[in-house]
Amino acid sequence: MICGCGAMVACGSPKPLMGVRISPPVPKIKMMEQDNVLNRLVPRLKKIGITIEMAGNYPWIYLEKVNGNRIQKEDYFCGNHGFTIAFLPIKPDQKMQLTDIREVFKIIRKYKQVL
Repeated sequence: MICGCGAMVACGSPKPLMGVRISPPVPKIKMMEQDNVLNRLVPRLKKIGITIEMAGNYPWIYLEKVNGNRIQKEDYFCGNHGFTIAFLPIKPDQKMQLTDIREVFKIIRKYKQVL
């Protein structure tokens, strides 16, 4: 008996596809657009010499470090695990937004200096 791969015995391999193009699966969730509040904020802060590091746990985005200085627990805002800088959108028609712009910049000013 000839297998799909051309062997004379039943090897169990599938029949080779000739001329068939297999495309990767299309994601069912909408990919986040590139123009969001954090993609505009981070480059602007870099221009003035401030680097920030963030971490995420859907839907929260935490500000972890400002210029290498870790955010202390007493300064956490809108969360128990870090300073919540923004929320990822839950519904497709929502946009990402900062939690409180005043609090965000207050923390950035506080931690931009070497502690």
